[in-house]
Order: sequence, then C-alpha cells, then structure tokens
Amino acid sequence: MFRNLVSKIKYHYPFIRDPRRKSIPVMIFEYLKFSIMNKSIAEQYFGKYFYRKGSKDFNHYLLTDNIERKIWGLNNKVYIPLMTDKYLFEQYFSQYGLRVVKSLAHNYNSIFFVNSKLKQINTIEEFTDFLKSLLSEEISKKGIFIKRTCDSYGGAGTYRILPEDLESDHARVENLFNVVLNSQFLFQEIVVQNERMNLINPYCINTIRIETFSNRSDEIKIVSGFMRIGINKSHVDNISSGGIFVGIDIETGKLYPEAISDPIYGQGEIYTRHPDTGFSFEGFQIPWFTEVKELVLKAAGLVPQLKIIGWDVAIDPEGPVLIEGNTTPGMTISEIAQKGFYNNPVFLEILNEIK
Repeated sequence: MFRNLVSKIKYHYPFIRDPRRKSIPVMIFEYLKFSIMNKSIAEQYFGKYFYRKGSKDFNHYLLTDNIERKIWGLNNKVYIPLMTDKYLFEQYFSQYGLRVVKSLAHNYNSIFFVNSKLKQINTIEEFTDFLKSLLSEEISKKGIFIKRTCDSYGGAGTYRILPEDLESDHARVENLFNVVLNSQFLFQEIVVQNERMNLINPYCINTIRIETFSNRSDEIKIVSGFMRIGINKSHVDNISSGGIFVGIDIETGKLYPEAISDPIYGQGEIYTRHPDTGFSFEGFQIPWFTEVKELVLKAAGLVPQLKIIGWDVAIDPEGPVLIEGNTTPGMTISEIAQKGFYNNPVFLEILNEIK
C-alpha cells in the first residue's frame, strides 16, 4: 500500500507544481465530482490537462485507457512483427516502391550483415573499422544513425556517430560497441531534412505522426496527425525525451498555433514559437503533405490486417520518407493535439467498431 501511495504521489507531483493549475480545492472538487458523475472524464482529468485554469469542453475528449487498449486490440497479432522489427519493416515496404529509411547494415549480436554479406565482429578495433567502412565520403557529412531493431521506444537505444567521434571519443565508441554486441541494431544513413522543416528546428528530424484506420470494408482512412519537434538542440524529437508536439490540420497540412510538452517528461509548457529558433508554429504549411497522406494510406493498404497504425514520417528534400509504423500508437497525444476527438468522424467510426 505504501509503495502504491508513493507511486501516486510521484505521478501527480508534476501536475501539482504546474503554475497553470487550478487551486488544489477546485482540483479535488472537480476530480471527485467527475469520479461520481462521469468516470471517463475523471480518468482523463490530469492527462488531458483538465486540471488547468480555463480548461473546459471536457466532453470533447473521448479516449480513455480502456478504449485505447480496445483499439489496439483490433490489430491481428500475427502481423505485428512487420512493424516492431524495423529491418523487416524496411524490407517489406521498400519492395512495393515505398520510400523508407534504408539501412547500411544490421547486426544480431556479433554477427553483422553488410551488402548481403555476413561478418563477425568481436573486438573494439574490428568495430571501429566497421564504422569507418560505413562512413563513406558522402555519408560522413551526415554521420550514421544507429537504433535498435526492436524496442527503441521514446528515442531510447538510438545513437548518432560522426567520423570525428571515431578519433576523439574512444570511450563513447567502446560503450557503443558493448551495447551493440548485446542486442540487434540497424545502422542507417541519417535523413537530410527538408529546408522548410529546418526552419522550425534544424537540430533533429522533426517527424510527422499520422494514424490510419482500416475499417470492416477495408477502407483506409486517416484519423488524425501531429508533428513532434525536438527542443534544446536534441538529436531526437520524441515527446518522452522532452520534445514537444503540435497538431496538424489534416485537410490543409498546416500546423495549429500552439505546441505543448508533456507534463511528465517535459514541463507541460505551451509554445507558440520554437524555444530554440523562435519560429512561429501557426499556419506553417508542411511541405509535401498531400504526398505524406498518400504514402501512409498506401502503406496501410499493404497491411489491412493491422486496423490501426501510427505512422512516423520524415520530410527530406525529395518528399516524405517512412520511418516506422506503430501498432500501439499513443493516441492520447493525438487527441490533445486536436483538442478532442468528439467531432472526428473516423474516430467515431472506430468507437462504433470496438463496440
């Protein structure tokens, strides 16, 4: 019981310290009232920012944890490895002509696959030579992005290596060597971000998340979307790593006025401009957005057995590129970004299907 109490206190502490919160008595009163009259609103009270001053339209928010789990349960488990195994993901979708991030190599512990050839690497010297061989003249300008083949949630298990690191940061290379040989990783060329996207934040790839839904008639529809944006010059944009998110008007491909950070992993801050670049979010037109939608719809059509997928897409100078697909997409972020799913016809269709 004591551990459970401590866990609850730790969870609620970021909300209590939030300067935008309502008074403690008001928060307690509202939470208890909703707990009695509408448990779904009570469940969302903290996660959807209902505890903040000026919050209203509580009934616009429909997604509870139970509903989200039921939505994830629509996916046929047999096909989930197509998404969770990033090498399999790359091989499957690229054969249909879809633009995906291409790997330079991948490994299973000490066994490395490069250019369809297999080699074993057992020493730090061999590993350093391997990295040097991947860093061709063209690639060395951008470096190599290394990520786990599976389970790289929130940017964990991702690394970026530049040629100078091999010469000046031996401790980092040795640490990477020990990590890589105990798991499975992809070694990828770093995506060059479109110049328009660099205006917002040039320090990392700012990815677009779009969820698709395949209904009973195998019609593929877009549910919603938002953009994840890195801050503090981080090399990742993940919200769980302190990044921010901003909603996208799916019809126009334009950003909404406000971005926000997560109260648990960030400070729950609201931004109208990027904190590093000063770029204003409102009305920014995402380049190639029509093509972004076409790409995710085509990809979803190749796996209709997966009814709900959250697609991560990057924009390079030539257009959209698929990064990965998620079969348990955190749609809570989407609903916050869209200020509620109450008038979202695709989400309402999903609700009807799970019922």
